[in-house]
Formats: sequence, C-alpha cells, structure tokens
Amino acid sequence: MLSFIKKIFARGPSEKEQAAKKEMALEELDAWLARKEEQLRAALNGILREASAEMEEAKAALQGSIDALREAELRNPNIPAKALHFMQGNRDSYVKLASLFLRDAFPEGISGMAYEEAKTFISGFRQHIGSFSSSSLKNYQVLQHFFAHESHAVAQRIKGSENALRKLEEALAESGLDALAEAKEEAASIRQKIRRRRELMEETETEKGNLHGARQKEQNLKEELANLEASDEAKALAQWQEGLQGIEGSLALAGLELSFRFSHLEKALRKFAKVSFEHDKLIAAYAEHAEQAIEGDPHLAILSILPKLAQSLHDGSLGLDGKRTQKALDAIGGISREVLTQHVERTNALREQRQKLMQRIRESPVERKKGELADALKKAKIEEDVVRQRLSFAEGQLAGISTGKNRERIESALNGAFSENIALIVDGERGKEEEKGRTY
Repeated sequence: MLSFIKKIFARGPSEKEQAAKKEMALEELDAWLARKEEQLRAALNGILREASAEMEEAKAALQGSIDALREAELRNPNIPAKALHFMQGNRDSYVKLASLFLRDAFPEGISGMAYEEAKTFISGFRQHIGSFSSSSLKNYQVLQHFFAHESHAVAQRIKGSENALRKLEEALAESGLDALAEAKEEAASIRQKIRRRRELMEETETEKGNLHGARQKEQNLKEELANLEASDEAKALAQWQEGLQGIEGSLALAGLELSFRFSHLEKALRKFAKVSFEHDKLIAAYAEHAEQAIEGDPHLAILSILPKLAQSLHDGSLGLDGKRTQKALDAIGGISREVLTQHVERTNALREQRQKLMQRIRESPVERKKGELADALKKAKIEEDVVRQRLSFAEGQLAGISTGKNRERIESALNGAFSENIALIVDGERGKEEEKGRTY
C-alpha cells in the first residue's frame, strides 16, 4: 500500500544540497509552509484515496466476519440449556459491540478529508478500538469456548483495520505533512511566546518606573520627617517634653521626701486611727500614703492631730516599744507647718508648670505631623515591597520564556522530512535569547 509515496520521497539530497544552509526568518515560514502544503496536496489526495479503499475493504471483511459469527452454529448442539443461554447472550453482546464499532469507527468520505480531518479520524479510530477491546473482552473470552474460529476472525478483522490505519498514519508522516503540521504548531507557540515576552518587557519597564517612584516617595517622606525633627517647633517640643520629664521627677522626689517623713509614723498612725474619735480616715490615709493624703488635706488638719498622737505615744497607750516610740516622736518633731506648707506650695507649683507644658505639647502640631509622616512612610514601604514583588514575578516569567526548543523542533521536523538544511531566525538573531530582566 502507498508505494508511490516512497517513490516521491525516495531521492535523497546531493552533498551540495546537504551542505547548503537556508536561513529563514519566522516571518517567512508561513509562506514556505503554505507552498509545501500546496506541493503535497496531490500526495495527500493519493494517500487518502488509497487509505479509503483499504478501509472499505477492511470494513467489508469485518462485516462478513460479524455476520458469520451471528449465523454460526454450534458443532455440538447437545449442551445444557443454561450454557446455551449463556453462550447466546455473550454472542449477541459481542456482535452488537462489533456492529457499533463498525458503524462509528468507519466514517464516510475518507478520500475527501483535509489533513487535520485525517488526523482526527486516526485519533478517533484508535479510541474506538480501545473502547471496543475493553468492553468486549469478557464476551470474546466466553465465545472462544463456543465459536473460537468465528470470534477470532472478528478480532483479526479489527486488527486488520488497525493495520490499514497505521499505514495511513505512516504515509502521512513520510509525506512530510506531519512535519508541516508540527512546524505550524511550534511557530504559533513561538509567536505567542514573543507576544508574551514583549508584554512582560513592557510590564517590567512599567514596574521599574513604579519602583523608582515608590522609592522616591519614600525618600521624600524620610527627608520631610528629618526636616520636621530638625525644625524649631520640634526642638521646642523636645525641650517641653524634657522639661515635663524633669517636673515629673521633681514631683516624685517631693512625694518620696514626704513619705520618708511619715514612714516612722506609719504604725503609730494606724493604731491611733483606731482609737481616735475624729479624723480617723485622714489619719489612716497618712499612714497609708502620706503624699496622697496631704492632697486631700488642704487645711493641714494633720498638724492638729500630731500633738495628740505625741501625747498618746508619751502615755504609752498605743502599745509601741520604746524604740519605735522614740522614732515616732522624732518624726513628729520633724514635721512642722513650714515643712508641709513648703511641700504643698512646691508640688502645686510643679503641677501648674506641668499643666502648662502638657498644654503646649498638646497644642504642638509636631507630634501629629510626625504621626502622619510615619504612617505615610509605612504605607510607602509596603507599596515599594508590593511593586518589587510584581517586578520580580514579571522578571521571573520573562526569564522563563525561551523559543529555542520550539525553533529546534521546527528545524528538526522540516529538515528530517524534506532533507533541507533550514536555520530558523527568531526575532532577528539565531540562538540568542533576549536580555532577561535584572533583580531589583
């Protein structure tokens, strides 16, 4: 079958033809392939006519074998009814499946098919064979016990049709039509990659610009923040904050000094608060936190309480030992109106200063501006990271695009099928990949 194809392509190239390299741009390939297809049109028609004849012959032979199996009689009719019923069911099923294969796998008009239709037919035929083989295997195995010759004949006819199909497939490959189809497919892939490469190159340039803008924005914000921190307003704010810290320290120290004066009175005051008929809560407050108690004692009532406390200590009515009693008396002696008044005036003055400084700090726009700039700077850094990630992703995709393998497959297919020495040029240069992106 198809012996004339071998004659068409039997002549090999001369040494001169083999040595001649033909450089061809991708833009020229379509026209070259179209010319080759036109040259092979007659060959395709001849291939399909001969294949159609062989497939019709295989189809008729298969139909005959199916009919023979359907009409076959048992050589030994004396078998149990159950076995006969079992045989007949499997025969009916096998015949039905073979008939469906015959109907569906063999199309009309093979000789008038285009190349793509012929390839689709070949693929579909193989699928039909696979489906028939898997679905009819059990039926075939059963029929081998009853109609071994007839069932085997059906299987052989299907195999014969597959052989005819294989010859068609080989003829298409030998004609160069498969090579043309592969070249067209690879060329389309190259064009798609070139388009995608250009898109990614534009995308990377855009993202580089975005990255530059994001970095510039971040730098501008840093400079603005630095200028703000170096401004007179910021320096004044820093002085106020430092002054506020000093005042807080002075208030804490004043509180400690007062607490120290009352520290040796703590136990005495606790006991005295329990036996006192007035000011018991105030006495207990001074025993607990003198620096807080004096704030709730604007008239310094504690000064009228201390002499009574001293009297109780002298009387020994509080039950303290001699050492504690003496320390308590010494502490009372160190607490005078002058001492407490100075403490109150000092702390009041410090609190007033603190209030003024806190008001200035609250009214200063520096902290608000610093917060706004810090938030903007944080967002700018996030934006820069996002842009850098997009750029890196685009560059990674760009680096992964290569047309070299596609070009090699085109050259291999065409040079092998047509004994030509084609060197395909992609994007103006052969074998040179476009510059890949850098990492930023």
